[in-house]
Amino acid sequence: IAPAARGEAQRWRFHPAQRIETLADGAVMVRFRSSGMLELAWHLFTWGDQITVISPPRLRQVMREQVAAISAGLGEGRRVWI
Repeated sequence: IAPAARGEAQRWRFHPAQRIETLADGAVMVRFRSSGMLELAWHLFTWGDQITVISPPRLRQVMREQVAAISAGLGEGRRVWI
C-alpha cells in the first residue's frame, strides 16, 4: 500500500492473521491468506491507486476480470442503472 495510505492501512484489519511490514520507501506490505478472491477484490478496489497487488496471481486475474466486466458495461450506447 502506497506511503500516502500507510496510516489508514496500519489501522485497517484486512484479516485476523494479517502481518504488516513497513517498507523502506514508507509503503506497507500486508500479508495474509484468504480464499474469497472476489470479495477481497471488491474491497481492494476501494483503495484505488493506493495499492499494488503482488500476489496471488488469481487475485490479480479476478481484479482484471472485474475491471473488464465493468468497462464492458459502460460501453457506448449502454444504460447504467444506479
